[in-house]
Amino acid sequence: MSAGLVFPMLGFYPAEPFSGQYVTGSPMVASADIDVGAARRLHIEGHGMHPVLNGRAVPITALRHADIAKGGDLRFQ
Repeated sequence: MSAGLVFPMLGFYPAEPFSGQYVTGSPMVASADIDVGAARRLHIEGHGMHPVLNGRAVPITALRHADIAKGGDLRFQ
């Protein structure tokens, strides 16, 4: 499966190459777990358009790679 399809299925995709930010949408899967390295994982869940990362609302274009790399829970409400 290509990265061009995986990102939208998870509910976010790179805004611009090398920008370190992602545009959010709505996941096409009910839930997913991603190994982000260093024994951390990112759990993604939901089908809404409003992302909440580790309990904090995320502006629609401000999901940062550094935040994803920390792992935790990304819920779309």
